Amino acid sequence: MEETNDQSTWVGAEGERDGKPFIVRARRFEPGAEPKVGLPVLLVIDVTYECFDDTRLPFKEQYDEADFFEQTIFDALEQRGQLKFVFAETGDGKIRYFSYVRDPEAVVGFLKQKVNQALPVEIFSGADPEWAEYKRRLAALLPPET
Repeated sequence: MEETNDQSTWVGAEGERDGKPFIVRARRFEPGAEPKVGLPVLLVIDVTYECFDDTRLPFKEQYDEADFFEQTIFDALEQRGQLKFVFAETGDGKIRYFSYVRDPEAVVGFLKQKVNQALPVEIFSGADPEWAEYKRRLAALLPPET
């Protein structure tokens, strides 16, 4: 995913959940630089993929498809100022994307236009104007600063 000029970097971690590999990517903003204004809704998109081994992680082709999905949806909508993609969790047969959006209905409409309707996708949303869920997940991912 191409980086925008928004004072953020991507960090990642690997671990296990229920005995299976689990991968997390998170966008880390410079202190106070989170673009919360105008993006008050947490939108979570789960994309399920077929698992072919016990790791339940995607194969290379599935990662390529996920990258295309991220470019088609998140990169395009970020350029328009409609959302900020902040977190992704991969494991156990799905990728869970966390983003903060201005207008959930517009984002879901865009998603439905751009994505193959056969792709197993679930969407959840809720108000989170202070980005509390993002902060909670990021704090759990990163070691405390000393």
